[in-house]
Amino acid sequence: HSQNITPQRTESYEFLKKCSPTSNYGVGKTFKEIVQDGSPCISDFCKKYGKDTVIDLIMLHVRDLFVFAGLKKLINPAVVANIASVIVSGYAHLNIAELLHFFRLFKAGYFGKFYNAVDGLTITTALQAFENQRKSVILQTESDRREAESQRRRAEYLEWQQRAVSHDKMQALIDA
Repeated sequence: HSQNITPQRTESYEFLKKCSPTSNYGVGKTFKEIVQDGSPCISDFCKKYGKDTVIDLIMLHVRDLFVFAGLKKLINPAVVANIASVIVSGYAHLNIAELLHFFRLFKAGYFGKFYNAVDGLTITTALQAFENQRKSVILQTESDRREAESQRRRAEYLEWQQRAVSHDKMQALIDA
């Protein structure tokens, strides 16, 4: 009896392993570094590995979150699958490092807690708060980039101005 292990299945397994709740993918980076990470987004992973594989990954994280919260006995596989599907469809633009960072932050207590119930709305509400933080990071990064560009242009202009010959000096050169 031989196993049918295709390259696609092996790749999917490696993806799940790399991004599992026990992995250190993205650990040690700042939120800004994670947002700018360049990791493929959820929708890209769905195209590469299949939507079911990405849903499986998110289900691992949701289950892990519930176990972390002490709600292991209340886990309903259908609810977990539904939460994962909502995340894939509603947050497909997040890069995978951002998603894993979200789950780490949730476990660290940044986004509330569960009150003796496995509650998908708690997770999606937390994702909205995470999105707001993400947008702030993106806007601040863009603002910083524009400010740096503005300062660079000012410095270039001042340098040009110092090298420029005044009208009077130019007239003196012409008259000489």
